[in-house]
Amino acid sequence: MNLQSYLIFIMAILVIIGILLVGHYFIYRSTVSFFNINSRQFKLALAVILFVLAVSFIVSSLLVQANENLFSRLYYFMAGAWLGVFNYLVIGFALVWLLVFIGHKLNFKFDLSLLGFAAITLAIIYSAYGVWSAYHPRLKEITVKISNLPEFWQNKTAVQISDWHLGAVLGEDFLKQAVERVNGLKPDIIFITGDLLDSLGSGSEFSLPALNQLQAPAGIYFVTGNHETYFGTEKTYRLLEKTKIRILKDEIINLNGLQLIGLSFPERGENKNLNESLGRLDFKQQLPSILLYHSPVQTKPMAAAGISLQLAGHTHAGQLTPFNFISYLVYGKYHYGLHQEGDYAIYTTSGLGVWGPTLRTSKHSEIVKIKLEKK
Repeated sequence: MNLQSYLIFIMAILVIIGILLVGHYFIYRSTVSFFNINSRQFKLALAVILFVLAVSFIVSSLLVQANENLFSRLYYFMAGAWLGVFNYLVIGFALVWLLVFIGHKLNFKFDLSLLGFAAITLAIIYSAYGVWSAYHPRLKEITVKISNLPEFWQNKTAVQISDWHLGAVLGEDFLKQAVERVNGLKPDIIFITGDLLDSLGSGSEFSLPALNQLQAPAGIYFVTGNHETYFGTEKTYRLLEKTKIRILKDEIINLNGLQLIGLSFPERGENKNLNESLGRLDFKQQLPSILLYHSPVQTKPMAAAGISLQLAGHTHAGQLTPFNFISYLVYGKYHYGLHQEGDYAIYTTSGLGVWGPTLRTSKHSEIVKIKLEKK
């Protein structure tokens, strides 16, 4: 990482800390007002608790990176869960203040303590649902029609897994359960479109044996995501080369008349032009193709180049409401779901795992079952 990248990273951390501190101060002021707290000791205790919570995710991330053990993993999990509660407390309290403003305009007085209690209760319940949702991925079944699909691939089943984020939070049990579910689908081929490993924790230490239990007669194929670049791309390659997973590093292979293209995610501070990367490969526009690339970008150039199906992840579909709206603003309609446009199709999955908040409230975690049909 060069000096500019370090400076950008430090600035990003400072901005995040600033946002967290402002948000927690908002919770502090709202709580004091809603419940009419006058005790100096109680106010001080509340301020200290909220300050500790405000920096907990940053501190826990550093701690689990420095020394991963039961305590640091549990702390990291709890700090992530609090981020979800914090998010919905801010939204809930903001809505309470909006009601207070409306009530003032209509000369109507609300019971602030009742509204505050309701906001806290709903934030906790919704966050608890989010934690449950993160650990209970759903099966997403789609059908993709591809022009000139070879007879061999007609009605075959592919499974896409993305954003597994194996590490300090999602561990061996989660991995084994997912592998069992994937194998139960009896896929002909498996695609892993990045962020298999998280940038924090030593998920790699337990991942190898269970990953080797994945079964697909046509093979298991992997491309890197942004978290592999944080974890260490070469380190990821060394770990996966001990498994039966085939790593695609900006390369193309022909599988019984179907071109499978895997493009690696760029290293930090770098950009990638998919058209240029595709141009360096022996890509045949007239043959059907599946492109594996971690993020749903450069869709128009890929459609123009003749890609039949592009598979992506990365967005988590926002992971938490209302961040799904931000995800949509960044990636447009391609931030989630299947989009078929002429002979080009793209599917962006919400992903299997979580990052940051240990919650899923915007779309479920998912395993994607893809039925291939001739168009």
